[in-house]
Amino acid sequence: MNARRILLKNVSNMRDLGGFATKEGQATQFGRFYRSNVPAMLSYEEVKYLKRLGVQALIDLRTTSEVRRVPNQLSSDHSFNYFHISVMDGDIDQLPESAEAIPASYLAMADNHKKMGEIFKILTLSNGATIFHCTAGKDRTGVVAALLLSLAGVGQDDILADYQVTHTYIRREIIEITKHHDTNTDLPWYIGRSDIEFMTGFLEMFFEKYHTIENYMQIIGLSEGEIVLLKNKLVNQRSFDKQQFFFKITPPSPTFAEHMTETEEKIMDDHFFYWKDLFEMG
Repeated sequence: MNARRILLKNVSNMRDLGGFATKEGQATQFGRFYRSNVPAMLSYEEVKYLKRLGVQALIDLRTTSEVRRVPNQLSSDHSFNYFHISVMDGDIDQLPESAEAIPASYLAMADNHKKMGEIFKILTLSNGATIFHCTAGKDRTGVVAALLLSLAGVGQDDILADYQVTHTYIRREIIEITKHHDTNTDLPWYIGRSDIEFMTGFLEMFFEKYHTIENYMQIIGLSEGEIVLLKNKLVNQRSFDKQQFFFKITPPSPTFAEHMTETEEKIMDDHFFYWKDLFEMG
């Protein structure tokens, strides 16, 4: 049975992006993309479980200092492809100055076109399932999840619901952090909260600036074929992970590549780009 929330003893906020209805009457597919807080203290059985889920890639969205303090446990496991891509400007730990500043901080992440391009290339081209995470799985992870669900055609209410539930799942950890926090330093009240206004404000600014999610994906470097492929991974029921293609090219002579005529070379180029376009479309 498919379940949206992944119940792990040592990871409180991992969940599948499958099961959301789209505007076209489809649903996002289970087992493709997982959002999470940092997987730092997994048991042996939990690691085995993630492997059974088909997880092959992990994208760590935290800053370098965060990674040093709390390493991703799976980063040293060669069964996974681990990518560290911080979306924070300057790779420095920093909190928004106020709750009102949170939507703009989310837009700043989206505006980091180079890093976002790297992230979405991995989401598009990686085999198996992919986990993307930050520390709590709320802000940076929430932005990537919102963009993925937008590309899939999921309605804004469901995108907001997916964001909002984070506070429910991590509230016990936030209580513990507050309890042990230095009393001489005020911890902002909005830390750990995933209020609907934060994501609503971000989405309004995002679409005012970029107009469509497809336009944004092209700006950060995805080709039209890659956008189609990512959409298909999000909503198409075909199992892309099990598709295999084998091409055997048998030349008419051993030196054909060196001695082909201009006409033959043009035919080969046309043939190559014909298949290349099909591959890019998935």
